[in-house]
Amino acid sequence: MKGANTVFWWIVCAGTIDLLIGRLGKPDQMKGISFTQLYMEDVVVVCSPDHPLTRSSRLADISSYQIIYPTPESAIRPLVDLMMIANNINTFSNRIESVSATFGHGLTLTSNALWIISSGVVATDIANGRLVALPIDMRLTNGPIGIMTRAEEDLSPLAQVSRQAAIKAVEELRLR
Repeated sequence: MKGANTVFWWIVCAGTIDLLIGRLGKPDQMKGISFTQLYMEDVVVVCSPDHPLTRSSRLADISSYQIIYPTPESAIRPLVDLMMIANNINTFSNRIESVSATFGHGLTLTSNALWIISSGVVATDIANGRLVALPIDMRLTNGPIGIMTRAEEDLSPLAQVSRQAAIKAVEELRLR
């Protein structure tokens, strides 16, 4: 993703969320929501730079390590589950479910744990060499990131400006 971060960004006016930028949710969660796609993002398996698997391209190799796995409620969980099914991986005996970036960073950087996470969350860490994305083909996890608003309501002036700024930033960063 060229160093960009996935943003869960929201604009709040009058106590309600006017605009949110993030990964497209499950269909039942998107009722009454308008979604404008900005770019596509995949999920990566990351580790510390000194991890024994830094060059492994086989998804099956990760099963003998502690895994930080997305929670059932997370937007990426169904995609990760499908990826595992497609690769005949049924379970991880040493799995921790979490979507906390602080926890994921901390455990991954201080142990041999592997973290399955949206690439944008760790893009800066990968670019700076703090984390390494395993060279595993994760294309099945590719999903849209975009702007979400309530479908039937006009955007506030602040949300309109923010929406245009997000679209311009994606174009300038060439994320499309």
